Amino acid sequence: MPRGPRRGFAVPVRGASAPSTVLLVCSTRERPRLLLSRAFPRGRAQIVMVRDADGIAVALATTLVDAIIVDLLPGSASAVGWRAVELATNHAPIPAVGLVAPRALEPALLARLHERGVATILVDGVDDAMLRVLLQPVLLTTRFTQRADVLLAAHQLGPLAEAVWRTGVSHTGRLTSVSAVAKQFGMSREHLARSLRAAGAPGPKQLLELVRLLVVHSQLAAGVPITLAAERLGYSSVSHLARAARAATGQTPRTWGTVTPEALISAAVSRARASTSAPTPGDAAQPSCLDPVPDP
Repeated sequence: MPRGPRRGFAVPVRGASAPSTVLLVCSTRERPRLLLSRAFPRGRAQIVMVRDADGIAVALATTLVDAIIVDLLPGSASAVGWRAVELATNHAPIPAVGLVAPRALEPALLARLHERGVATILVDGVDDAMLRVLLQPVLLTTRFTQRADVLLAAHQLGPLAEAVWRTGVSHTGRLTSVSAVAKQFGMSREHLARSLRAAGAPGPKQLLELVRLLVVHSQLAAGVPITLAAERLGYSSVSHLARAARAATGQTPRTWGTVTPEALISAAVSRARASTSAPTPGDAAQPSCLDPVPDP
């Protein structure tokens, strides 16, 4: 049997895990929630509802979302909607999406939305049946998956490691429970960890942590403050993030600089393999292809 990853590894989904899509919706109406619930049935998306720009700011302070959907009602509520659009488009790499009424759809509106950097526009009552198809390409998870899904393949860690990796990637770093991942494979967490070690791969916790760090890397590259990136990805503090990054890659986010995602993965895989082959109390400090730099 040839070594190396097989892209077609089947993942038997057993048991529920957190939704892989999180949508932040700014609206004073219930209709957007109903439309999105139909587009992402059976709990495939978590829908967070807020009423104004202040609500968007509060939600984004602690939550990594896949898109910010702003309901642009015609008439008196439009000022509230436009303030929400202005705030939403300042939170790259999270895409902003406009939901408009057919009667408000005109060239001036489209030009204004395009100027603000809105990723796509949904027309209420026209695009209802196609909401998921129209949203999917611009979602944060979709774009992250397209970049990160294949990054582990070059290290030839085997199909099981790649499948665990893709599970973490599909949740954009929000899935951190090894038990939830193991359940999807019909395994106990201990069985999953042993199987990965036997294949010479990092453990499930290490793989999920690395995915989360890659999301932090992409957030920082987009200009997100490190405190906000840490909060969104579930780290209790910047120091917590720094410890996790140093343990995984040998460096902290403040010293990543121009380090590429590929280099982070190479460093993490090298350290994990060293830890697996020769476990010692000092494994966490093993050198990698990234020179360790103390956290300033």
